[in-house]
Amino acid sequence: MSEDYSSLTTQLSSLPLRSTLIAFYRCVTQYKNKKNMSQINSFRDLIVYQKAYKLAMEIFEITQSFPKEEKYSLTDQIRRSSRSITSNIAEAWSKRIYPKSFVSKLSDSLGEEYETEGWLDYSLDCKYIDKDQHTKLLIGYDEVRKMLISMMNNPEKFCK
Repeated sequence: MSEDYSSLTTQLSSLPLRSTLIAFYRCVTQYKNKKNMSQINSFRDLIVYQKAYKLAMEIFEITQSFPKEEKYSLTDQIRRSSRSITSNIAEAWSKRIYPKSFVSKLSDSLGEEYETEGWLDYSLDCKYIDKDQHTKLLIGYDEVRKMLISMMNNPEKFCK
């Protein structure tokens, strides 16, 4: 910050007063924006949403190689449950003015997370995915589960 300040004062001293004020205003605005970057403005800003979304996309990619006979069963089910995690997080975000509704939607999301883990177990046992893929995805979903539980236990941090 002190390096930014010294370079700013050097730059500002060579400008006319009006330009100096405009430059100062821009600098303050940029500083405020950097300071508030961690502010959550949307469900898309939630780390749990981002992680769950990424995992759902990984499942989509992996399931493209599943056998055709699984199209309307395992493939469809695992895609639906993995996507439903993020959908329920988004719905929970919209209900955060009501803490009980917020927690209820997060609970739905948690249920979908567990369902996805179950489908991953079937995918491994049917040899559609290997042990490394299974482990990697379960580690990712373990993180998502812990975050959902933390949010459910501390709704006041997210609710208005």
